[in-house]
This record gives sequence, structure tokens and C-alpha cells, in this order.
Amino acid sequence: QVRRAVIPAAGFNGGLFPATKAVKANLFPILDGGVTKPAILINIEEAVEAGIEQVIVVVQPEDLSIYSRLFHEKLSPENFHRLSDAAQRYAKRINDIGTKVKLVVQPAQEGLGHALLTCRELLGDEPFLLMLGHHLYRSTRRDGASCTAQLLAYFAHHSMPSIALQRTAEDQVHHYGCITGVWDDKGIDQEDAAGSAG
Repeated sequence: QVRRAVIPAAGFNGGLFPATKAVKANLFPILDGGVTKPAILINIEEAVEAGIEQVIVVVQPEDLSIYSRLFHEKLSPENFHRLSDAAQRYAKRINDIGTKVKLVVQPAQEGLGHALLTCRELLGDEPFLLMLGHHLYRSTRRDGASCTAQLLAYFAHHSMPSIALQRTAEDQVHHYGCITGVWDDKGIDQEDAAGSAG
């Protein structure tokens, strides 16, 4: 069973400069279901809703207070009472989600692999879900199953590493990473095949 997720959020996204000089890409405001959220919160919500018990967010030392404020600190009573009833309920939801968020500091920006190594003691030998903090994951499945839920279900059934993919036009490939391997579409609808690979 996959109980933990890791979200590396310590990197610098040069592709979104100069916006990332002022705001971390993981914290860009995104309108989601009529609510404006930091991008990373959308991913954490998806992970928690899919059954993940703990989300480990890897941050830079200077950003620790920002993420602590988002996930572990309540609004001041003055600001809380300025919110609408719906926003107050959502503020409480963020606090609840925050109980599942563990912040880990990556002391130096030494790449994705190093970010994962900073979580080694927390992860042990368990399988885990990796979500990139500045990406948003969206599924086109008719049943509404999220990308995270699909990956966790695939892993539970096949017990093998899995990855979510997006079909990309050849002239856009240079903006993304590429992958090769043997396609495994067992138990996956052809319509949804772009979302899972083994």
C-alpha cells in the first residue's frame, strides 16, 4: 500500500521567470472549482482524497515559514472573521489537511534525486507517490477518477512502478521530459491509456 507522497518544492522554475522571482511556482494562485488556491494545495488535496496518509513537502530553508504558515498555522481571529462562511469552512479544511503535511528542508538545491534523499528516513523501504509541485494533474476519465487515484489503483493491482503520462505534440516535446519503455495497458480503457503506464 502506498501511504506517503513526496512533493519536491525546493527548486527554482526558470521557465516561469520572472514570476518565480517573486512567488514560488508551487504557490501560484490557480482557480479550482471557484476557489483560488496555491497550486501545491490542489495536488495535496488530490493525494489526500486518493487515500494518501502523509504528504512530505521538500522546501528550501528560507521557504519553510511560508509553507508552515499555509499548512500549520491558523489565520488570526481578525482575518478569519473577515472571511465569508464558505471561506471559513475552507480555512478549517486547510488546517485539517495540514495535519497530514510534513515539511522537510533540502539544505541546498542539488536536484530532484537529492530532494528525495532528504526524505529517505521518513520513507524507509515503502513505496511512495511522487508529485512534482509545480505541475497540475488532471484526468479525462469519464468516472472522474483522479490521476493519483488511478496510479494508486494500478500499483495496488500490479505491484509495479507506474507513471502518469500526457500525450504531447512532437513540436512541444522540448518543453517536457520524455519516457521510453514497454507499454502495458492491462485493465486500462484505451480512452484512458494516456494516463497510466507500467
